Amino acid sequence: TEFARFTDSATARPQRLLFHAVFNYFQMKKAKRRGESLTPGIGPLVALLLAGDMVYCKWCAMPSASDVWTCFSEWDGSGAKTGMNVLGVPLTCSAFVNLYTDTRSRLGANADKLLPDPIHFEHALCKVGRASQFTDSRGSPLVARLPPAQTVADATSNT
Repeated sequence: TEFARFTDSATARPQRLLFHAVFNYFQMKKAKRRGESLTPGIGPLVALLLAGDMVYCKWCAMPSASDVWTCFSEWDGSGAKTGMNVLGVPLTCSAFVNLYTDTRSRLGANADKLLPDPIHFEHALCKVGRASQFTDSRGSPLVARLPPAQTVADATSNT
């Protein structure tokens, strides 16, 4: 099959497949030779999940935060983009990378257990978007927007 040829090409090389190459493979819409769908029913979310699974089974190299951003940033309805909007974070690669890096640094010694990689961070941002739809018993949102960066900087400089 087409997938077997794709993965067999990876075993012939000393390095693992690149994350975005796997993601792009699952996003292919037409086979060049037949004009039919290679991956019917697989949208960008499933392609991202499959690429992530291939990372965890060591077929694919761990992506950087910017690689993960590249994969989810272009599709409408991305849960991670919704989560960034809820938090008031700009929808840019640098904002995603900075938010990931800052979140990991705030987790301290627990970062590797709680947020081991940018794939998990993308998944967590999806949950932020979903959680924002809920309120507590007083009607207050369960997820609050982050304060503007200048406010955070001012608050930390006074302590």
